[in-house]
Amino acid sequence: MKTNNPYTEMLGLIQEHGAKYNPPSIRLAEVLAPPPELIIKLGDIQVDKNNILIADYLLADYKRAYFANGRLVFKDDKLGGETEQNACQHPHPHKMKSIEADTYDYHIEGKVGEASGLWFKDTLVKGDMLAVMPTYDMQLYIILARLVRPDAFA
Repeated sequence: MKTNNPYTEMLGLIQEHGAKYNPPSIRLAEVLAPPPELIIKLGDIQVDKNNILIADYLLADYKRAYFANGRLVFKDDKLGGETEQNACQHPHPHKMKSIEADTYDYHIEGKVGEASGLWFKDTLVKGDMLAVMPTYDMQLYIILARLVRPDAFA
């Protein structure tokens, strides 16, 4: 004969109903295939691009408006070493070892939609680690960020 403990049953109901209303947690995922065919792996499941939303800055050709202000200070007047006047018959780069000039203030700006916007060309690659948040129904996965370990820059 089985005896039910009313407290155990009540705790079970509280846990069951509480789980329904808790938001899904952020999960780690790995890129199996990069965009445009994006496939990620979360634990034992693979999710393809049809069930993924991705932060725009993680895609190639992401464009941002930008501005920068600052001061350029030049210290030396030598540029690429010695060459004779008119020695260069075709355009080519020179390595700049140093330069000297006055101090100049600068301002640069680019707006989205203009030719001067700032484009980011990189995107996700196979093996990247991601922070992913599933929707409540676990049918859509939102890629929040690409993750790296702090020692990746050492």
